Amino acid sequence: MENTAKTIEYITHHLMADYMQKLVKVEMGKITLFTVFPVTGAPNLSNPHHFIKILNPNVLSELLVGSVN
Repeated sequence: MENTAKTIEYITHHLMADYMQKLVKVEMGKITLFTVFPVTGAPNLSNPHHFIKILNPNVLSELLVGSVN
């Protein structure tokens, strides 16, 4: 039983290390969008919405391919 727990712990650490390594390799950019006021069309700078843009998604797709198999 103890060996099984150690094996599961090792696999979990290995998977997390692989995941973190791929996240480091991903190139990302941040996009900030603002809502606008209805009458004037001026941006509402007090209400930003931040989005992350992944520039090379093939690195993350390797994680999905690995998890399916």
